[in-house]
Amino acid sequence: MTTQLTGNETLVVATPTVPFIPQTPPLRGITVTTGDIAALSSPSLPGQAIAAAGTSQGTAAALIVGRNYVESGSGGVLLPHASTFNGAEVPVFNRSGAAIAVYPFPNDQIESGAVNVPVTLSNNSVGRFSVDPAGIVRMA
Repeated sequence: MTTQLTGNETLVVATPTVPFIPQTPPLRGITVTTGDIAALSSPSLPGQAIAAAGTSQGTAAALIVGRNYVESGSGGVLLPHASTFNGAEVPVFNRSGAAIAVYPFPNDQIESGAVNVPVTLSNNSVGRFSVDPAGIVRMA
């Protein structure tokens, strides 16, 4: 049986053999109140493996609105236009073996940096990019 939850609803599922494991914190307003097992799914972001490239904003490898795994290469990657991921997060996993430059889309800016100026993402780290209400790209 599949039940689609559309708001702040309560899902109660019970089975006699599997111990109950509550979700902390609750997922998007969904509260599991009793029962032994609950299976919730959420839409997952698309993902891509990519190689860093280029030495400028114009030659950097383009990222997608989704998970981006920088597996090789050197140089930089280019974020999508801020308006295309407003309200979403663009995670960039750097596994390239070196620090890379993450460029904003032309005429965008990251944090308090100047328009078109990249930030550096160290090897074996993750940059999580989102857009604030003013249209500025933020990095967590």
